Amino acid sequence: MGICTFTRISLSLVILAVGMLFLNTGTANAVADLNISVNDGGQSLGGATVTLTFPDGKTETYTDDDDDGRIGIVLQDPGRYRMTITTSDGRSSSTSFTAPSSGGVMVDYDVSAGSPRVTVNDTSRPSRTASPWSWGLYGTLGFSNWRGMEDSGSGFSEGNDGNLTKYGFGGDLRYAMPNVPLFLAATFFYHAGKTDRFQAGSFDLEIRERWRTQFMLGWMFYSNDSLSLALLAGITLARIRMDILSGSSLQASEKKIQVNPTFGAEMAWRLQNARNMFFVIGMTATIMNSITHEVGSSNGDSNGGSEQFIRADGKVQWDTYMGFRFPF
Repeated sequence: MGICTFTRISLSLVILAVGMLFLNTGTANAVADLNISVNDGGQSLGGATVTLTFPDGKTETYTDDDDDGRIGIVLQDPGRYRMTITTSDGRSSSTSFTAPSSGGVMVDYDVSAGSPRVTVNDTSRPSRTASPWSWGLYGTLGFSNWRGMEDSGSGFSEGNDGNLTKYGFGGDLRYAMPNVPLFLAATFFYHAGKTDRFQAGSFDLEIRERWRTQFMLGWMFYSNDSLSLALLAGITLARIRMDILSGSSLQASEKKIQVNPTFGAEMAWRLQNARNMFFVIGMTATIMNSITHEVGSSNGDSNGGSEQFIRADGKVQWDTYMGFRFPF
């Protein structure tokens, strides 16, 4: 997969994302009532207050004026809401939910259980229970560029480039933080594929990446009931193997687990005919390090010869993934 092909794919994904954004930003309408019940083991607790942050960032505070353990709020717009419930004795808990374009939201806060239970009743599709946890299954395609280098005692001299193309499958586990549009994600991918053979002085090199694990912090900067857009930042752990060959003969191998900074972006669409499933497209860019191997003396004399090093310099590694995510 060359840089031109990858660039065309990337531009297509950006155009698709912008189109979906405009399709999902129509005039907002009133959605439904938010009904909150506060109790302790089933016994109603009066006097609670609710702080609600709307999708546009506005924050309102509501009180249990009737002291009956119930608070009703009329929501204004569909989208992501953040909520903190505080009882009269100072106990509090926070959660988030996505209000649908039609339907309602019910919150049952049992203080003895420790966290509110949110149920979203969407009249356009089956009911679903909100959860901060989700898991995903994805296919992945990526590539990176490596340059061969050789040092026979007078400094490294450049060889030529090789393109690593890889494909595979994997999954992730993520947690959406309450009160803020942030999430934590841990992803693992297993790869097939390898580089074109490229030259480093008198040797040929091949690079393989068997697996990668990514730990990412995501910022969901746009979200409604159907579409969310997020930016990602974190680290990638990648298991890299460099094979050093002379002709068709394998001379040595260098294995390394690299830890590299990673940035990316992700789009997720809720599938209209599924109970609670999202179609996800994402892309990450990882800044790769070099891999170096000592192959011995440049003149073959271990007593007087200079040490000889072979190195593969990594650049930016691009990875795309596509699949499905399921809250649970």
